[in-house]
Parts: sequence; structure tokens; C-alpha cells
Amino acid sequence: MYELINEPIAVTVTFAKNRNIHPHKFVWNNRTYTIDSVNFIHQSKEGADTLTHFAVVCGYETYKITFDANSLTWILDEICTNFSQDTFEVHDE
Repeated sequence: MYELINEPIAVTVTFAKNRNIHPHKFVWNNRTYTIDSVNFIHQSKEGADTLTHFAVVCGYETYKITFDANSLTWILDEICTNFSQDTFEVHDE
């Protein structure tokens, strides 16, 4: 299930010498999300702005986050819940 968010977030990152950006965790709604892996990175242009888009995994959910290099801001674009609650139910036999 996908949920559009489009809200600003604070992100802890490492900027590598080769100009790669490595997000480690982000804060949204006063909660800290630790990034387990980055599944996808791509760049796009919006006018003069260069945007770097990331698909990151935190636990069982994937988050799409975007970095605007001109304004140095981050946006949480979307959440994808990969598993339903039913996946983890235990049934007595």
C-alpha cells in the first residue's frame, strides 16, 4: 500500500568525496527512522533545481525521500508498506 506524504524531514547523511550522498536516518513526526538500506537513487531536474531521489528501507517499509541540492532541504514523498499486519499473525493449529 502506498501513501503520499510530501512533508519536510530532517535527514542524517554522509557526503562522500565522490559527491555521493548516503542517508543514514531521518526524523518525521518526532520519530527517528534508521535506514537499513538504500534500494534506488536517481536524479531529476525541476527548473534550475537538481533533485536526488532515494528509495530507502526502514524495517518492513520503504520510504521515498528527495534531496533538493539548491535549497538543501529534504522531503518525505511517499511510504510503501510492504507487509500487512496479517503477515505476522500466529495461528494455532
